[in-house]
Amino acid sequence: MSFDPTIQGTKNYIEARDGTKLGLWTTYADAAGTSPVDGTGGSPASTFVAQTDSAIRKNTNFLWTKTAVNRQGEGFSYAFSIDNADKGKVLQCSFEYLIASGTYADNDMSVWIYDVTNAVLIQPAPYLIKNSGIIEKFAVEFQTSSNSTSYRLIIHTGSTSALAYTVKFDNFILGPESKLYGSAVTDPIVYTPILSNFGNGTAALSYNRVGSRVKIKGTLIVGSSLPIGVFQFSLPSGLSADYTTNTVGFINTDAYQRVGIATGGSGAGYYTAAIVRANTSMTNFQMEGATTTYTGVEASWDTTHPLTWAAGQTITIDMEVPIQGWSSSQVFSSDADVRVVAALIGGGAASYSANSPIIYSTVGLDTHGAYSTVSGQYTVKVPGFYNVNASGDGTSAAGSFFYISVNGNTTAGYNRPVIAIQEVVNQGFSGSGKVYALAGQTIDVRSTNLGGSISSFGTLQIERISGPSQIAASESVSALYRGIPTGTLTSSYNTSTFPTRVKDSHNAYLGGIYTVPTSGVYSISAQFLINGTYALNNLGGIAIFIDGVQSYDFSIAAGGVVSYLQCPISINSIPLLTGQQITIRSYSSATTPTFNSTGTSHFFSINRTGQY
Repeated sequence: MSFDPTIQGTKNYIEARDGTKLGLWTTYADAAGTSPVDGTGGSPASTFVAQTDSAIRKNTNFLWTKTAVNRQGEGFSYAFSIDNADKGKVLQCSFEYLIASGTYADNDMSVWIYDVTNAVLIQPAPYLIKNSGIIEKFAVEFQTSSNSTSYRLIIHTGSTSALAYTVKFDNFILGPESKLYGSAVTDPIVYTPILSNFGNGTAALSYNRVGSRVKIKGTLIVGSSLPIGVFQFSLPSGLSADYTTNTVGFINTDAYQRVGIATGGSGAGYYTAAIVRANTSMTNFQMEGATTTYTGVEASWDTTHPLTWAAGQTITIDMEVPIQGWSSSQVFSSDADVRVVAALIGGGAASYSANSPIIYSTVGLDTHGAYSTVSGQYTVKVPGFYNVNASGDGTSAAGSFFYISVNGNTTAGYNRPVIAIQEVVNQGFSGSGKVYALAGQTIDVRSTNLGGSISSFGTLQIERISGPSQIAASESVSALYRGIPTGTLTSSYNTSTFPTRVKDSHNAYLGGIYTVPTSGVYSISAQFLINGTYALNNLGGIAIFIDGVQSYDFSIAAGGVVSYLQCPISINSIPLLTGQQITIRSYSSATTPTFNSTGTSHFFSINRTGQY
C-alpha cells in the first residue's frame, strides 16, 4: 500500500511518524559541534529504534539512547522530498517527546533542517529542545528554498554532556503550516500623548486595537498653566492614521476628518465637539465645536473657545481611527501553550528558619504533583513564567521581608521578588510576584527572619502563565531605539546604549545589548552625531559588534576643523542565530567628544527580513 502523506487533512512528509516502523530514519555521527554538518554518515554509538511502548500515544514510539559519554555530533535524521507547491514556503514540523530516563539538560539536543540540493543547513525557529518532566509537544518553522525539493530533518546532540539519558519521540508531522485568521482585539493600554498648546495640562488616555482601527478613550486635564492657541494631542507612539483606506466615514481629502467626540467644560456649562485630524496630520488631533454663543459657526477649541478654560477642567475623549499597516484580518498562532499548570496549597505551616522555605502542610490541588510538604518546595515540571501568591499570619520579627526563591536563591535580583514586608511583629503577610523557572528548578517562599507557625488560614498558590510556545518563522521581529546615548567616547570602540524605546517586539534590548530572539536574516541600521573639536583627518566611527566581535563598521574623517561628525551605518542580510548578541559601538578621536544633545540624531534599528 502506498503512503498517503496526509494526517487528518494536513500534509505530512514524514511517513514513519509514530514508531510503527523505522522507515527512512537513520542515525549519524557528524564532526563534533553544536550544529550538524549534514546529518548523515559516520559511525554513531547512540541508537534510535522503533519500539512497542504506550508511554506517549497508542502502542508504539521511537527511543533515542545516549550513553554516559560525550556524544556531541551524533543524532538521527529523516530524508524527505516536498512538492513543488511548497518551494519557497514556510513549513512546520512538530513532534512529541518524553525524557524517559537519565539526566537530560536543557538544549542537549536541537532540531535542524538540511537543504540537500543546495548543501545548506537551516536553523528553524525555535530549535533547542528543553528538559521537561512531562510529555511535551515541540513545533518549529522554517522556510524552504525556491529551487529545492530535497531536505533532511535532523535531531542533533549539540552538547558535550557525558551523562546518559533516553528520550522517547512520537507523532512526527512535517508539512505546510496551518493559519488561523481573525480580527485582532487587544486590552486597553495606558499611554501618554504628546500635548501641544495645552500649557502644563496632563492626559489620562488609553487605547486598544479593534481590527484595523485604534480606539482611544480618556480625559485631558487643564493644568495651572492654561492652554495657549488651538490645543492638540497625539496618537500612541509609532501609530499613524490611515485615511487612504476605503473605509466608510473616513475621507483622505478632508483635512479636518472627524474621528470622534469630545465633551468638556465646567459647572456653568458643558460643550460637545467633533475630534478631527489637525489639518492633514496623520498623528495629531484637535477639537472642533460650536462657539460659546451658538451661531451655527464652528471653531477650534483653544484658549477661549468654547469657554475660557480654568485649571482642573476636563475634556473627555472618545474616538476611533484606522491605522496604517493594520488589517481587520490577522494571522493567529494555534500553538499557544494553554495547558493548566497550577498548585493550591494550604493547611498552615510549621515554624521556619531565616531564608529557608516556609513549609505549607496540605496539598489541595496540584496538577503535576510538584509540591513537597516535606521540603516546602514546588519542583517545576514545565518551564516558563509563574505567578506565586502566598499568605500567612506568622510571627516574624518586624522588618521581615517575604520573597519568592527560585532554586534556593536568597540573593536579591529580578528573579527573587519581594512579595510582602512585615512592619510589626505578628502583622502577617500576603503578596504575589512573578518568577521564571526551568524544568527541574524549585520555587518556594521564604522570610529574611525566622518565624513561628502559620495557622490554617495561610495559603500558597502557584500557577504557570500561559503564552505562545514559540517565535514563529513568519513572526515579525523588530526593534527601534533612539535618544542621546550613554557610554564612553574614546579613540577605541565602546558600547553605546540608546535610552528611548520606540518599539521592541520581543523586549530583546537591555543595557546596550540586543539578544537575537530567533534566527533569521536581519537588517541593522544605526547613527551617532558626535560633537567635539575635530582637526583635519580626525575620525568619528560607528560599528556593529556580534558576540563581542567587530563585524561591520563605518568611519568618517574630518575635512578640516569641524565641531561634529555624523556617523551612520546600515547593513542588510546579516545572518544571525538565536541568542547572539548585538551591540552598537561608537568611536571618536576628537578632543573632548560628546554625543550631540539632539536626541533624534541618534538611533538603533534592527528588523528580521527573512529566514536564516
